Amino acid sequence: MELRRATLVKSVLDTVDAANQAQLRRGPRVTFSDDGEIGDDQGGVTREMFAEFARRCALPDPGEMQLLKVTPANHVQPEPCVPAELDCDDSAMPSGTGIQYGRHYRNLGRVCGMALWTGELLDVSFAPFFLKLVIDPERRCSLEENGSDLAEEDPELWRSLSAMISAAEASTTPDEEFGVMFERTISSSNCSSSTSAAPATNAARGDASSAAATDKSAQPRVVELMEGGSNIPVTHENARDFVEKLSETSRPCTVDVYRR
Repeated sequence: MELRRATLVKSVLDTVDAANQAQLRRGPRVTFSDDGEIGDDQGGVTREMFAEFARRCALPDPGEMQLLKVTPANHVQPEPCVPAELDCDDSAMPSGTGIQYGRHYRNLGRVCGMALWTGELLDVSFAPFFLKLVIDPERRCSLEENGSDLAEEDPELWRSLSAMISAAEASTTPDEEFGVMFERTISSSNCSSSTSAAPATNAARGDASSAAATDKSAQPRVVELMEGGSNIPVTHENARDFVEKLSETSRPCTVDVYRR
């Protein structure tokens, strides 16, 4: 791998994309070439490449893509805005959206697998709930377990959802609506998302739309939390079911792509 530090993330992803399984298992032999300076790899350069690559996926330099989101617990996870049905063949992917990063997420997984296979360390800590899904992608967690994960990784969102449940449980009018539907809107233009600290009755709406509202270039994408969810109002009676489904979609949809 002959890399330039200025374009490290893209260089690594492009090189891994062109490699076959046998080459990945042999591990990289890294050379940095910047402004004519060549550094031969004696092991230290390879370690530097893995550590710096992971760091810049989470904290990119200006102009670089951000593939990892840093959680409030100081863990990292793939950005959750990439659609679940993402196809790794991005030849037909629309430009300017998070969808085009499908191949990059697959190659990110390959770099992590290569690090594990060769005994190298990545200088980041993945969120525990993401690792659970990597190990067992069919895993279905209870609301309590999902809530415990969210409380650690996104406490603001979990506080809003918990307040919604509390309001519903204390209500004597089960048919009263919260003003939202069984759906979530996410922005896929830059793979960035935020959570509104709105009151309980607006928690879902704030979480669903805040990213699109703060980014004029966002192309919002509506994700139904259940079949026909766009036409099903959230009421005090079904609020717990809504929170459970929403907490599930707050986890990254990139697990299958990453595992490839």
